[in-house]
Amino acid sequence: MDAFVSALGEALALVGPLWLAAWIGALAVLSLEAGAPRPAPGQRRSALALASLAAGLALPFLLFVHGFSRFVLRNQDGVFVGAPALTLLIALAGLVGVLVIVPSLFGPLLRALGLAWAFAPLTHWLTLAVFAFALWISWADLFTVLDLFASARSG
Repeated sequence: MDAFVSALGEALALVGPLWLAAWIGALAVLSLEAGAPRPAPGQRRSALALASLAAGLALPFLLFVHGFSRFVLRNQDGVFVGAPALTLLIALAGLVGVLVIVPSLFGPLLRALGLAWAFAPLTHWLTLAVFAFALWISWADLFTVLDLFASARSG
């Protein structure tokens, strides 16, 4: 357990404070999205709601790509080898996995407490804002991963 806590601290140091801010924001907006009132039967979602839904689905992916890119770039010198490298990747995947599991638990709780209704008008805008922030901090890492993938495929 101490190794995992150490790897978690190492993962947070690797990705930086902006990533942590985006992770906290993503956790909040994904919980609000999960607790948002559902449209009535026969009612169509607005374009804003659909864009917010797509942005919310992309948030965990963006944050994982950012962390994975930082891990790969740091590991080029062989800094992490063997079990510490695997533990660090598991800690990073666990942090991103929390973004998938926790909102599905907190969303219904927010809806039951009536807090989701209070934020319903802002939920879509907040999700798009957090997505824009996450995209801003991870765009270079996204291109790094795409470049690594393309160079590996070209042989």
